[in-house]
Amino acid sequence: MPFDPKNVLGTWEGFRQRLVSSFGGHSDRDSALREWNDLPMKSGKIDPFCDELMRLALELGYSGNLVKDKARVGITTDLRNARALKTPLPDE
Repeated sequence: MPFDPKNVLGTWEGFRQRLVSSFGGHSDRDSALREWNDLPMKSGKIDPFCDELMRLALELGYSGNLVKDKARVGITTDLRNARALKTPLPDE
């Protein structure tokens, strides 16, 4: 088969896009895991953050310290600083 440089499969990006469209992105768990890893808290939006955190934790089967750690890492700097001033540190 002769090489056709205009073919979408002639470049790495074209090949990768075809590969992902055929085999990637179909897993709900993979999608939820990507959302979990990218979950940020926006300033003043703690309720939506907590709701999304709990939805993803249930979907992924996460609980306990894993969820607490994600909440601590995901909170805004202002909330993290306010939490650090409390002694003993609250879990909620």
